[in-house]
Amino acid sequence: MTRIYSATFQIPPTQADALGDYYIGRGALSSTSSQVDSDTTELTILATRKSWFKSVGISTDPTEVRPSDWKYTSHNDRPTVTLIPGVTIVAEGTSTNTLTGIQIILDPKDAFGDGHHPTTQLCASYLRELTTRAPITSLLDVGCGTGVLSILAHHLNIPTIHAIDIETQSVRKTKKNARLNHCNLTVKQGDVLTWSPTIQYDIVIANLLTTVIEQSFSRLITWVTPNGFIILSGISTRWRPTILTLIQDHGYQAEVSQKDDWCGFLITRTTGRKFP
Repeated sequence: MTRIYSATFQIPPTQADALGDYYIGRGALSSTSSQVDSDTTELTILATRKSWFKSVGISTDPTEVRPSDWKYTSHNDRPTVTLIPGVTIVAEGTSTNTLTGIQIILDPKDAFGDGHHPTTQLCASYLRELTTRAPITSLLDVGCGTGVLSILAHHLNIPTIHAIDIETQSVRKTKKNARLNHCNLTVKQGDVLTWSPTIQYDIVIANLLTTVIEQSFSRLITWVTPNGFIILSGISTRWRPTILTLIQDHGYQAEVSQKDDWCGFLITRTTGRKFP
């Protein structure tokens, strides 16, 4: 069983987002912050190797924690979450009798991808918008996590939905959640930097780390049909100019939306240009 280590230390509140992004980019499992007072924030970092903390300059001694103490707990106190207006994420076993609109059932042990994080909500908002703009027949969900966006695509009547994730656990979770929602999804394990699809898609969604998006963008644009769309998120506002420059340098344009400290990008061709 994978061991998990945690370190908590205090920093100025203005550094919380930047440091959290930095540690995630260097391989941390998660980064969470809690403001102590106007001058102090506690940052908690989780990683799978004790030596990792020293390698990134964290001097606080990490302690080992049990996975049950932290993993997949975010839904325990939140049986329903509004993903976007009219779409509710519901923990398995929760009554839906009083709910209206689209309901997506998730294993209650799911954490990232439970619909609460702004990046998931930004992607979901763009996804629903696109289904009202033009006929959408296919979608690829890159870094599917719990499969929540793929399941939403099913509810939005997209007939062909494929999902990939580098993590075995995420593939298993997405398959389970697809069964809970009676969805017909094709789910595979794959690394965006090496995996290649056999078809092109009307929509490609990639809710990933900024560094992974930078490394994979030239691949993602080849996976889209000529008149298709790419939805990107997982990007903090700090990296908005970097990602916009990346998009424009490849000859494309983007709409940008923001929620809290996170950005979502809807990428289309520029006038007279199509995706490869």
